[in-house]
Amino acid sequence: MKQTLAILAATTALAAPAFAEDLSVVGSWSSLPLHKSYEAPFWGTTLPAAGDFNVELTTHNQMSLGLGDIYPLLGQGVYDVAMTVADYAVSDAPELEGLDVPLIALSADEARAMVDAARPMVSEIYRDRFNSHVLAIAPYPPQVVFCNAEISSLADLTGLKVRASGRMTAKLLEALGAEGVNVSFSEVPGALQKGVVDCAVTGVYDVSMTVADYAVSYAPELEGLDVPLIALSADEARAMVDAARPMVSEIYRDRFNSHVLAIAPYPPQVVFCNAEISSLADLTGLKVRASGRMTAKLLEALGAEGVNVSFSEVPGALQKGVVDCAVTGAGSGYSAGWWEVSSHLLPIPLGGWDPVVTAINLDKWNGMSAENQALLTDQIKTGFEDLAWASAQDALVNDIACLTGNGECPSGDARSMTLVDVSDEDFARARDILTSEVLPEWAERAGGDWATRWNDSVGKVVGVEIK
Repeated sequence: MKQTLAILAATTALAAPAFAEDLSVVGSWSSLPLHKSYEAPFWGTTLPAAGDFNVELTTHNQMSLGLGDIYPLLGQGVYDVAMTVADYAVSDAPELEGLDVPLIALSADEARAMVDAARPMVSEIYRDRFNSHVLAIAPYPPQVVFCNAEISSLADLTGLKVRASGRMTAKLLEALGAEGVNVSFSEVPGALQKGVVDCAVTGVYDVSMTVADYAVSYAPELEGLDVPLIALSADEARAMVDAARPMVSEIYRDRFNSHVLAIAPYPPQVVFCNAEISSLADLTGLKVRASGRMTAKLLEALGAEGVNVSFSEVPGALQKGVVDCAVTGAGSGYSAGWWEVSSHLLPIPLGGWDPVVTAINLDKWNGMSAENQALLTDQIKTGFEDLAWASAQDALVNDIACLTGNGECPSGDARSMTLVDVSDEDFARARDILTSEVLPEWAERAGGDWATRWNDSVGKVVGVEIK
């Protein structure tokens, strides 16, 4: 199986002084297992425990870096260590394409032998092109083909539009008669659904963790998991999620052949504006990036124009006036530097809590022993889910302090955004529009008996009824 994605960790030469060594590290995609299972534990725990290292770890998508900029910025000393897919650097170093040739390595052992053989060349390329020293080369899962079209053989790709995972793969697809299409990883689900591409090449995983809202194009009933303005505290948000969990588990089983392991929150989704506002009413007529479909519907009902902009593109969109405001988690906005391109912060949870669903492939789950199923269920609840919810309790207060300077910032330097008070009138108006327009529209879109089931579970917990 083709091993398209190789992760390289590179850094400028390090001396070994007696004092603590500070390292700024930029990891690969924060949402994927390689970062969660290997990069984060290594840089966060293993290396500091083994020696005197102070490591500051982020990822290229959290920094909103252009994929082709990651290694050139490393060479310029913007950060000390970078880890990302070698294929992202082929525009600067086309010779890197030879590191990962499709259809050559059909097992992990063969892929590693191929990488080991290429390593002297790769090291030279990174030294000469990016002023860097290669520390490690590790794989993503084998890159296979997902199609939203009926195919029975490789020959059926002829004439189809296929998202490639690298330049050499694109060339191979074109030689096979397919049309190679450039679509970023995060945009693939929507591109497959809308027919922008017929197929896409990427890796296969047993376990996936991402925001439930990303799946609503396939399962609109999932929008009921995270309704804006309903849960105003972490306790309320968790009660809402717990009430919805049986429905969510059913959706993931039937739509995605998956078993839900955990549901954890992102910080409350609030409004960053690069425009002077003093109330919720001031959003009328503004272009606002929403964090999910129901939030977009609510913004439109409030008189704003909902705009679809990916998270990584928001800073540029705010700066250039493509959008006036954007909804995301307060902590996410702080970490991603949205305070640099925003002036006002409206701390009303217009985007809910963006629950992240962790699900495991159902075939994989059913193949596990009952003992291992019980162990995994217990460990992910106590070692992940409960901890994430506990940290969410004070998240908004802390994040507002970091963004505005109103209070102690536990995450770093406090910024100076203007905090906009949410009046009782603002909240009442938004809540009325939510219950009278947005939720009934969702009930119609979800169809079936989902509104009734929501009323009987989530609605009873939060005191809201869809009529």
